[in-house]
Amino acid sequence: MTVMRSGLLWGAGLSLVWGVACGSPRGERAPTTVVSVPSAGSSAVVAPGEPSPTADRPADPNASFACGELRCQVGKESCCAQGERFACSPNAAPAPPDSIQLLSSQIEACSQRPQPIDVDEIARCRSSAHCASGELCCDEFLFSGASALICKAAEKTQLSCSYGEVCTADRSCRDRSEVCAKGKCRKHAEVQCGTTRCNLMTHTCQVADPNTGRLACVADTQVAQWRVQGRPILDIACVTHADCHLGELCRTAHFRSFCQRADAGMSAVVCDQASDCPKSLCDLAPPGQRQLACRRHPGTWHATCDCR
Repeated sequence: MTVMRSGLLWGAGLSLVWGVACGSPRGERAPTTVVSVPSAGSSAVVAPGEPSPTADRPADPNASFACGELRCQVGKESCCAQGERFACSPNAAPAPPDSIQLLSSQIEACSQRPQPIDVDEIARCRSSAHCASGELCCDEFLFSGASALICKAAEKTQLSCSYGEVCTADRSCRDRSEVCAKGKCRKHAEVQCGTTRCNLMTHTCQVADPNTGRLACVADTQVAQWRVQGRPILDIACVTHADCHLGELCRTAHFRSFCQRADAGMSAVVCDQASDCPKSLCDLAPPGQRQLACRRHPGTWHATCDCR
């Protein structure tokens, strides 16, 4: 399946073709249709490749996390989400297809409910506080257009999450020195937004003018109104790799930027100079076009890695 979180395709002459699914952050949607099922009270079950439940999980049997307006039991239930529809469903027992498709058995369980949910998100945590010690609540690729929030073992040298560690305002990040901004853990709250240092805990750095690439730091209250109006938000989460965790790169697609570890060749790497670019970027480029370059884009705020 093709990852569509962001888009970059190689074209003639190694030009970049941009595209992205620009949906609003999942933490910001207001549920309108809510359905629920009673908890089965079963033991936690996870798919192959996911950490097994341990004694370090929250001891409180009533521990729960948000699922729209519902609360799902940590370690026992998954939040099945489709647009503005949410349901807490018992964790599905792992099955052989799970080794090919992450949470395949849970996807099927969500779709076979009395009121079926064709998921665009499955969550088993909303912050690392819902995971065992030594684990992180990670945003992971489920399938094209869908994500999974699951507990993964932390790595000592770099962030283990493909799309960042998930957090909420009332649940701190695993590393207490980090901050929670826009639902993701960050090394620091501010990002350079044009000439302004923009605090992402209260504001959003966004592309104010796509024709010139001008950036503006806008209050989140204003951004929330724009989302209700259906206005696209071209948000900037990073401008350099220093804004990201070790193991992540600052990437861009369709004017937006984000810190990301995973790469399916579908996003461009932001750079100031060629040394900012991954050394392996041009390994598969045609002969004679394998030299790393940092290419400026007129009318945008950034430059991106390229091969020439």
